[in-house]
Parts: sequence; C-alpha cells; structure tokens
Amino acid sequence: MKYILEIDDSTNVGQNLIGLIKALLKKDKGLNLFSEAEIEKREDALLGKMIHESMKSGLADNKKVLATLGLK
Repeated sequence: MKYILEIDDSTNVGQNLIGLIKALLKKDKGLNLFSEAEIEKREDALLGKMIHESMKSGLADNKKVLATLGLK
C-alpha cells in the first residue's frame, strides 16, 4: 500500500518532518519525497501517454482530447 502526504514546509513541524524524511531516504529506497512540481510533471507525463495511446488506438481524436482538456 502507498500513502501520499501533504506537508506544509512553512511550519516548524513540517520542516522537521521533511528533515526526518530526507534522513530516512538515505537509508531506505522504499520512500520517496516529491515536490508539487515533480508530481505535476509525473501527472502530465501519464496524461500525455494516455492521450497518445487513445489516439493511436482510435478511441480518441483531436476534438475529443481537446474537449476533455477543456481547450475547445
């Protein structure tokens, strides 16, 4: 099972928790720490792959993709 935490690094507790996580990262590879920008990049890459596969398979066309994304 995986968990996702949102940590406010502007608080003392948040800063301490991030420090603890960074220390644990050095010891255990089963733990990851991603910034909000890194998460968005991963989500965008996944969405792009899904769109590409749908267009390749014929399940989606440009109009459907743009409408789904709210671009047209």
